[in-house]
Amino acid sequence: KRVFRKKVSIFLTVIMVLGTAGTIFAVEPGNSVSGNVVLNEKTGAEYTSLTEAAANAAEGDTLKLLEDITLDSKVIINEKITIDLNGKSLNASSDGDWSSGVIYNEQSWKSYILTIKNGTINLSKPPSDTKNVIGIYNHIGSIEAESLSVIYSGPSALAGQVTGIRNSGMNVTVSNGSFQVDDNGVVFLTDGESSKVMVKA
Repeated sequence: KRVFRKKVSIFLTVIMVLGTAGTIFAVEPGNSVSGNVVLNEKTGAEYTSLTEAAANAAEGDTLKLLEDITLDSKVIINEKITIDLNGKSLNASSDGDWSSGVIYNEQSWKSYILTIKNGTINLSKPPSDTKNVIGIYNHIGSIEAESLSVIYSGPSALAGQVTGIRNSGMNVTVSNGSFQVDDNGVVFLTDGESSKVMVKA
């Protein structure tokens, strides 16, 4: 009986160790926090970085932030998806290159729409004479921004150097948005026709 109990005890200990090991997460490139920080609400999958979640997303998916995230490089979007910041923040690290955006909408189809909502993108990189700082770069598709704030809190920037959303694609619609530079007001730049940008209260 003693041998049997000892074997059971060892077996349970192994299970407990394996169960604990399953809760240890590696830090994915692009994040400065550990653990699962993004939930795909459609599939139920969780990811340790927004970059990884976006790379595995399919059309119609919603990626929901579970924690604030500090990014070291841009997040590339290639699908018609929604990013729900869930009241959290995407923080651009001070040493990253944000000249093509913190979020880069690189969708190959003009009909595709990226929806990003319910949170804040914080830009803090000190601008140089050659680098722009962009919150969201809309390359081909369309952007719908809902209850989104893009805030730059770095040193004084040159005119047009810091941009909330830059549009070289199709349409951009902003609902209840805020784009600020050092509390000096809206910073919003479009490279296309003004008719492609709609701002709603």
